[in-house]
Amino acid sequence: MRRLAVLMQATEDNAEAQHWVASLREGLRKAGWAEGRNLRIDYRWGGTDTSLLQRFAKEIVAAKPDLIFSSSSPTTHMLKQETSTIPIVFGNVVDPIGQGFVASHYVGSLPKALADLNEASELNPKLAYTALWLDIVNKRSNLASRLQQAVAQIDMTHWPAPVIRLFLGQMTPAAVLAAADDPDPDTKKSHICEARFYSGELALLRDAKAEAAPLFKAAAESCPRTFTGDAAVAELKRLAQ
Repeated sequence: MRRLAVLMQATEDNAEAQHWVASLREGLRKAGWAEGRNLRIDYRWGGTDTSLLQRFAKEIVAAKPDLIFSSSSPTTHMLKQETSTIPIVFGNVVDPIGQGFVASHYVGSLPKALADLNEASELNPKLAYTALWLDIVNKRSNLASRLQQAVAQIDMTHWPAPVIRLFLGQMTPAAVLAAADDPDPDTKKSHICEARFYSGELALLRDAKAEAAPLFKAAAESCPRTFTGDAAVAELKRLAQ
């Protein structure tokens, strides 16, 4: 029997969290995994108590489950600090790549990045950034793109939809940069950062290194020191080799 551990940043009486758990069970059931038959699920409800969540993260990893589901960015950070070997899938995370949760691509392990992304995509196919990075890693692994099929389940009315359209060949880098505009200055800065970085990634996929380099340089200079900014620096170093 397979074992799944679930770390929730919510209390057990939280109606929205219970809806998440019900959706998780339903998704697993459709995939052939039934709790009590071929799957055991260990739930930990930590609420907003950081100390309790950290203790639960340690206990979960010590129990060595086959897979861990994390409900939020903070719980995912905690779990990532405890293990680099147990697969972790997550929900309610806007940009799992941008937050560094799936960084294997940038430490030279494309197979591990591909496995992480496939797990995240199977759990929640509506995550735009997961679909985008799965496309990048697929192409770097010389595998077929599945981005067009993924679009059917993604909300294409909001960012990063322009970036996805760029990778589908429906927009130019200049058009994506124009679409990055937003009345909120911080949001606009974040969008411009991503527009430059992902345009650089697309240029690399096309082996247009001379086009990619200034885009990564602009991203490295303007992006905050999150995964996107660090990744731009890493790509510049790689291009300089």
